[in-house]
Amino acid sequence: MDGILVIDKPCGMTSHDVVAIVKRRLRAQRVGHLGTLDPNATGVLPLVINRATKSARFLEGGIKGYSATAKLGEETDTFDVDGTVTESRSTEDVTPEAIKSVLASFIGKISQLPPMYSAVKRKGVPLYKLARKGIVVEREPKDVEIFSVDVEEIDLPLLRFSVTCSRGTYIRTLCHDMGITLGCGAHLTGLKRTISGAFTIEDAISLDSSPEDMKAAIISVEDGINKSFKGLQITSSEAERIQKGATLLGIEESASLSESEMVRFVYSNRLVALAEFKGEGIFKIVKSFHSTQRQKINKVFAVQ
Repeated sequence: MDGILVIDKPCGMTSHDVVAIVKRRLRAQRVGHLGTLDPNATGVLPLVINRATKSARFLEGGIKGYSATAKLGEETDTFDVDGTVTESRSTEDVTPEAIKSVLASFIGKISQLPPMYSAVKRKGVPLYKLARKGIVVEREPKDVEIFSVDVEEIDLPLLRFSVTCSRGTYIRTLCHDMGITLGCGAHLTGLKRTISGAFTIEDAISLDSSPEDMKAAIISVEDGINKSFKGLQITSSEAERIQKGATLLGIEESASLSESEMVRFVYSNRLVALAEFKGEGIFKIVKSFHSTQRQKINKVFAVQ
């Protein structure tokens, strides 16, 4: 029983809580998650089961999608509903046009300052532990990217919107910064993750599901990788070279790739390897699947 299980995380539970419950329910040896969610956030939480944990680092990236609710007119010390209100202002002069314009201004590559109430570590100590003691420290701004923002409903002081963004983006910080720009303040009151890389809310199963239903919903690592990365067809000789331990491969079909982009090498509909594009037609093999695919690939070679 190895693979990826996408859970629709309920509100009020940590990601670690979900991991513990699934591990116990499936009687699994190892379970990990592909990107934490705050306790009050809900939605897509992909878990890796047993041997799939070895592929976690390849699967935890990708675009994130969220449906968020913000309350305008109030700032909190945590940037979300769990915090203490630190300032209140009127929203009388805030117009729908201004809200849409400000949100649109965040689209693109931006720099975010991680909130003090976050899991980012300072000298090995999570910032939220320092914040609970009233300690505020300097934080390094983090470069993230907002790909799209769509306003879904404005019913002041509440605002509902959806956002797609890069990994590591703080939606709490986005709400806080939006409030500052609007001049009225704002904080996050609700958050649901709808996309995490290749996995969507449609893939998710309830945490209350039976062990049998959970097992039936497990996605194989190969299918997860196939969903996550662009595929490049390679020749039998290139597949053989990877089997024999080649770490670099030169392939001409790379014009549409970005440097550092991850791709999967496929031969005769078989997943052979994951590779990182290094530029100038050169790929670095980061994970080969010959140990599990050797027999299948050799059979394919034999009939060529």
